[in-house]
Amino acid sequence: MIKALLVTGSNEDPRVNDDWLTAFPIDKDKEYTNDELQSLGGADESMALWIYEGEDWVDKDVVNAHFADGTVRYEDKFHPWDTDCVKLVREASPCDEEEDTFMEDWRREIANEAGMLGGLDSYNEVMGY
Repeated sequence: MIKALLVTGSNEDPRVNDDWLTAFPIDKDKEYTNDELQSLGGADESMALWIYEGEDWVDKDVVNAHFADGTVRYEDKFHPWDTDCVKLVREASPCDEEEDTFMEDWRREIANEAGMLGGLDSYNEVMGY
């Protein structure tokens, strides 16, 4: 039996968003705080933290590809989310995404250029005033 910290980018099974960032064993006899888990996993508040407690798994026997530089990529034969041994201990918080103002900024730029060429009336026309 092992206990492992799993870090993902969302609160869903990581196969949905392809966002499983890391997994590593932790002391199975210790209870960790969310802050301790966050620092151990190198995670920030936007990432979800999961604890897996179950059988040890090794996927080293299913080779997916051999690369010219000697790197080997393995295929997942075992996936912790296929078991009942994974529990979400801290949800990912939504990222504060800035409002996308590209089109508005672009329209203002076009209006500024129109204003330089044709004056205030041209600027107002492009801006819709």
